[in-house]
Amino acid sequence: IRWENGLDQHIDLADTNHQLGKFDMARDIFNEAEKLAHKVGSLPERIVRIKHRVADIDQMRLDMRKAQRTYEEIIQLMPTDERAHRMLIDIHYRQANQVEAVKKLDQLLGIFARSKQISKITQLLEELVTMYPNDTALRSRLAAIYRQLGRTADAIKQLDALGELQLEAGLHQDAINTIRQIVALNPSGVDDYKRLLSQLGG
Repeated sequence: IRWENGLDQHIDLADTNHQLGKFDMARDIFNEAEKLAHKVGSLPERIVRIKHRVADIDQMRLDMRKAQRTYEEIIQLMPTDERAHRMLIDIHYRQANQVEAVKKLDQLLGIFARSKQISKITQLLEELVTMYPNDTALRSRLAAIYRQLGRTADAIKQLDALGELQLEAGLHQDAINTIRQIVALNPSGVDDYKRLLSQLGG
C-alpha cells in the first residue's frame, strides 16, 4: 500500500506540473512513476495510463518520434488499447507514411471486428475519409463496410470517388475493378458506368 501511495503522489505531482505547463518536469516525474510502477509490480493498466500521459506530453511538444515509440510500447503491454492504435494511425498519416498508417488501421479494425463493434468501424473510417479524402485504401474499406451493412447508395458514392482517384493516379486496372463493383450494385445510371467500362477496355 505504501508503494501504491508513493506512486499516486508521483502521478499527482506530474499532473500538477503538466497543468502548470512545466512539460519537461512532468515528463521526468511520469517516467519515474513508471519505473516505480514496474518495480512494485503494478497492473499493466496502471502503467499504460502513465504511458498515455507521457505520450500526450510528447504530442504537445510535437516530438512525434517519442510519442510514436510510447504508443508502440503501450500496444505491447495492452494489444487492444484503442487509443494507442488510433494515435499511431494519425502520427503515421501526419508523417505521410500511408503504408504504416493503413497497417495500424487494419489492426484497430480487427480489434473492433472481434468485439463486434461495427458502428465503431464505420465511424472511424468515415472520420478518416473526411480527414484524408484522397486515400484510396480508406475509401475502399469504407465502401466494403457500407456494402456489408446494406447501405448500397453510400457504398456507390465511395466507390465512385475511389474510381475517380484511381483514374487520376493512372491506376486503370484498379479503376476497372472498382467500376465493375459499382455495376454489380446496379445503381441508377448504370449504363453510364458500363459505357465508361468499355471505354477503359474493361
